[in-house]
Amino acid sequence: MLRVFHRTILRAHNSHFVQFLVFFQCQFKFEYAEILLRLLMDKVLSSDTNMLERSSATMYIASFVARAKYLRQASAASALQLLL
Repeated sequence: MLRVFHRTILRAHNSHFVQFLVFFQCQFKFEYAEILLRLLMDKVLSSDTNMLERSSATMYIASFVARAKYLRQASAASALQLLL
């Protein structure tokens, strides 16, 4: 599912609800949440990533951290530091 998110959803313009399926799946396996967050943070920091993907990754980080009550506090804090 994370591969699909990376290849399809992250690159799609105006996907309104599909990402919540990935967010929902992450609550059942802690490692998925960490992997998703790391994937998104790497996208934001990569100079090889185009601006549309970087912008989408930034919005998904904010959305994920705001909603994922199961996310470790340290992970949420590092993601927020990246956004600031």
